[in-house]
Amino acid sequence: MNIEETVEQILAEFEKDKNAANYIWGQAYERALTEIDASLKARSVAFAHTVLYGRRLQLRESPDSLEAKQETVALDVAIQRLRSLSWPSSSAGYSLVASK
Repeated sequence: MNIEETVEQILAEFEKDKNAANYIWGQAYERALTEIDASLKARSVAFAHTVLYGRRLQLRESPDSLEAKQETVALDVAIQRLRSLSWPSSSAGYSLVASK
């Protein structure tokens, strides 16, 4: 399964079970933070960015929901933390996403 298929599967899971969505993006985020293999770190961070941004877009559909607002804040914090992992070193990790 390639990254696009994986993202589509995750988004489908979000739609099926909105309560599982937080768990799924949390898994991707945690994996990116804890990946110790340098050859996989950039890919894990890029994948987590994709999952978190996808979930954030879904939450825009419920702008008045308190739960959506709280989760959006959590996503913003997680995205900022991922940026701090990827920006200082270089943008080399993002070339993995573009080139697959």
